[in-house]
Amino acid sequence: MKSKSKDKLKAIVGKNIEFYRNQRNLSQYALAKSIGAGQSNLSKFESGQKGISLWSFYKLSKELGVSMDVLFSEDMERAALKNINAMLSDKSDKDIGFIEKIIRDILEELEKR
Repeated sequence: MKSKSKDKLKAIVGKNIEFYRNQRNLSQYALAKSIGAGQSNLSKFESGQKGISLWSFYKLSKELGVSMDVLFSEDMERAALKNINAMLSDKSDKDIGFIEKIIRDILEELEKR
């Protein structure tokens, strides 16, 4: 008998893989090829029908440009913040200051709308 929590986790991960793949405008074929998997396997990962190896999961996160923990998240708002943190973690203070200025400029433009 399958575990309901295991099935739920596979569904969450699959939904997130699909979300970030679409965000990057990648086809299933292109993403599967880049991680060395078949398109049918990726389709099964995304639909929650099949689990994924740790190595493939790692390669997927790198290819999608997100941290592995983001792919486990049900809360997409928190996941986005975690992903932003992960992207900034290796940047210099100077780079972070520049990025902060860009964000402020964008937020100001959004407020004008």
